[in-house]
Amino acid sequence: MTMQASEIIEYRGEIYSMSNLPLNSFIEKNNLQFEAHTTAHWRGYQGYWKFTDDKLFITNLETSNQNYFEVFKTNEPIFADWFSGVIQIGLGNAIYDDFSNYYENYLWLKFESGKAVEKRISSFISSEEKINFGKYKGKSILEVLKGKINITYNRENLIKDYVSEIINFCRNKEFNNKVIVPYFEITDEIRTTIDDVRNNPFNSLLTKNFFAIEKHFYVNQAENELEETEYFSNLIEKILTSDFRIIRTLNRKDCLNCEISEKTNLINPDINYLDWAIKNVEKFTIAPHLLRIEKLKFLSKITVSRLNSTIFEFAPNLIDYNLNFSNETLALNNIKFEKKYGVSYDENLNNYFFDLNIKSNFEKFGYYLDENFEEVYEDFDDGDYEYDRRSYSEYNGAYGFDDDTINSAFEGDPENYWNID
Repeated sequence: MTMQASEIIEYRGEIYSMSNLPLNSFIEKNNLQFEAHTTAHWRGYQGYWKFTDDKLFITNLETSNQNYFEVFKTNEPIFADWFSGVIQIGLGNAIYDDFSNYYENYLWLKFESGKAVEKRISSFISSEEKINFGKYKGKSILEVLKGKINITYNRENLIKDYVSEIINFCRNKEFNNKVIVPYFEITDEIRTTIDDVRNNPFNSLLTKNFFAIEKHFYVNQAENELEETEYFSNLIEKILTSDFRIIRTLNRKDCLNCEISEKTNLINPDINYLDWAIKNVEKFTIAPHLLRIEKLKFLSKITVSRLNSTIFEFAPNLIDYNLNFSNETLALNNIKFEKKYGVSYDENLNNYFFDLNIKSNFEKFGYYLDENFEEVYEDFDDGDYEYDRRSYSEYNGAYGFDDDTINSAFEGDPENYWNID
């Protein structure tokens, strides 16, 4: 899938990338239809804009079937009085992922009938922040907050892989990982069963919904006596049907320092760990927008329906699960977050903003907030922060991409936009 090109906007003589599509309401109102002219323009057009005197103008339009004059009946810039809403102009370095790009900060503009009525500086806060301590070191906060049960696109495969790993742990004495299971009491009978199945191989079949074991049918076995495969089938049922709200870690005696099997780790959210980390780890904080998640799913147990003594069907039993951080924890998290990132979270707008009443912030961003603002470079110390005002002059913003992208990703040829597929 090709990364979609942004709209291009001129401001204070510089060219920037713009998120949002202010032309869409005009297109809908006038029943216009544009065809995708490149794979980077599924919306059907590339717009060029200008922001000056607190007003938004469209200055050019590229489509496959109509030109600017045919749409607007003039070649002059058109005041975008049809547009009311928010646009954001990217500032600083671009951050790329597979299908899109973001900027470190944005000039956030609210318009009413084409005129800017509010200006702010917003900041991009990643949802993929990694944890750098403890048992979840290297995992993203989102993984711990939601658990695999809420992230995966295929829960059947997730559950099958989990069941398979538990079976392998019990059967294979060479298995070299710990596993996480719901709490159940380990008895001498269970220890004997595991020893038996590890020393007496048997055939089995695991699908997305069924687990079946081939019976041995011992000749001298008493009528009411279960064989080891039946005991083992009962053990797996016992584990799967236990309560996942209380978990324990299993390991072999000689595997105390082994890693936890990834297939059994973080099946469910671990809110308690995050709550502990907010309260006890000095610089740990969670981006507040992640805490807006209202409902999650939680694997409470895996239900089992038996066909016979060694074959059963299984399915996940999911319950609704609400984030339940206390008000005290949420307040502490907000304080730590604002201290760490220097921005505050606007819950109504679901965005992060700098406090422009702070002199240093206004000195840093005043150029973008006021067209009459003049930067005083000799008095300005911005540390390691660098603004990369992206250039579009070399290729005239071809297809909405900046010069650096064309030179690096497209090898200096704008027509090679397909290289980012």
